[in-house]
Amino acid sequence: MVFSHNQKQNSSLLILISFFFFSSPLLLAFESGDSETASSKEKQELSHIVLNINGELHSVFNGQERFVAKGDKLTIEKAVLKDGSEDVEIVNLIGFSNRKTGRTPGEDRGLMVDTSKALISKWSVDGSGDIYKITAITHNHLLGQVFIRFSEPTLRYVVLQINNERKILSNGDVCTIKDTDKIKIEDVVTNLKSKKNVKFQIVPNTSESNQSEKSYELRLSKGKRTFATIPIVVKG
Repeated sequence: MVFSHNQKQNSSLLILISFFFFSSPLLLAFESGDSETASSKEKQELSHIVLNINGELHSVFNGQERFVAKGDKLTIEKAVLKDGSEDVEIVNLIGFSNRKTGRTPGEDRGLMVDTSKALISKWSVDGSGDIYKITAITHNHLLGQVFIRFSEPTLRYVVLQINNERKILSNGDVCTIKDTDKIKIEDVVTNLKSKKNVKFQIVPNTSESNQSEKSYELRLSKGKRTFATIPIVVKG
């Protein structure tokens, strides 16, 4: 019985055992190094990134995208690897600058991002500010990335109650009422998944007022962005 071993480049140990039995040698090969390397690489891959969007947590898995409305408040909570650990050196929202925070350049976890104004469109994936990526990096090695796709808030219609009668209006429609009418906003329907953080207010429009009528605007906004207006004319 003869034992011999050779060290290969991949650190695999080849053990050759020859049994001279019926003149037929039996070869047994063990390549333990490959499985260890694969297992280590698997552990270092990104599983998902947890985003806080307007106070709600969402997990976005490696390579996937999440729709976000412009004006949403976005915070990167954490990056999780496939082995369940959070041992990631840098999690970077590309297109967002954290220079004023004094933190490590590119490390954006825990920072609240006002998506209405804090992102630089030229650094977006598409160059027009619609798609951004968040990368997870350790020792200059990309562990994975996720994407956020922005959509502009759009009003579909508003349901008003005027003297107990319902009236449906879309963006740009004019609502004309009497100064004795009672008006109530019953519902607002947009392209957003949630009405959370959608605000509306009725404000005077002094540029359009005259003695016989007064002009107002119903303004709908998300964050600091006004995305729809409905003129309201009040006749005396």
